[in-house]
Parts: sequence; C-alpha cells; structure tokens
Amino acid sequence: MAAVAIVAATLVAGVAAFQAALAAGVPWGAYAWGGVHPGQLPVRQRIIGAVAVPVLVFLALVLLAQGGLLGWSPLPVAWLVPATWVVAVLLALNTVANLAAPSRIERYAFGGTTALLVVLCVVLALTGEGPS
Repeated sequence: MAAVAIVAATLVAGVAAFQAALAAGVPWGAYAWGGVHPGQLPVRQRIIGAVAVPVLVFLALVLLAQGGLLGWSPLPVAWLVPATWVVAVLLALNTVANLAAPSRIERYAFGGTTALLVVLCVVLALTGEGPS
C-alpha cells in the first residue's frame, strides 16, 4: 500500500502546488473555476486557493499515514480510515465538478486526476496499514 499512498499524496501535493501558484497570481485561471477567469484569478478565488493549500498538504499527510509511510499520524490513528473515506467522497464530488466544467483541461486533466485519486483513496481506506 506504500506505492498507492505515495502516488495519492504526490497527486494531492501537485494539486496543492497548483493552488499555491493560482493564489500567488500565476495566470492559470483558464484551468480553474470553470475557466471563467482566464489569466490571473480574482482576489476571492486566490484567497480560497491559498486556504486550500494547507488543507491539501494535511490531506496528503493523512494519506501517507494511512499508507503506513509515516511513523506518526496527523490525526488520532482511529480517525485515519474515516478521514480517508471523507477525502474519497470530497474528491468524488470534486471529480463531478471538474467533469462538468466548461474548461477542457479542467474536465480531462483535473477530472481524470481527481477520479484516480478517488480510486486510490478507496484502496487506502480498505487496505491501508496506518502509521508504522
């Protein structure tokens, strides 16, 4: 399960990096929020992206802990499996939103990425080892 956790955490970290770039003003608005704001996102969306970054990093740590790759857990150990299921559900909702977006990159690249993350989270929830 270590490999599954590594891939999942890496993808989540990639999403966090993308959100950090958007928050910093990188002009990738065409690839987020339905592509409604090409170029730099408005301040409100940039703030939301900035808030999302530490949340995403925390989720990556949860996935690594559930995969047995950390010697500690960012949550009580008993909460790792339910938290992993919550992440899977949130990512499933995000996948639906991505697939409905008018932006082709958001539909295909991000929709595919979040769909893969749902599968990886389900696998981790069902078979993860927890902290070693």
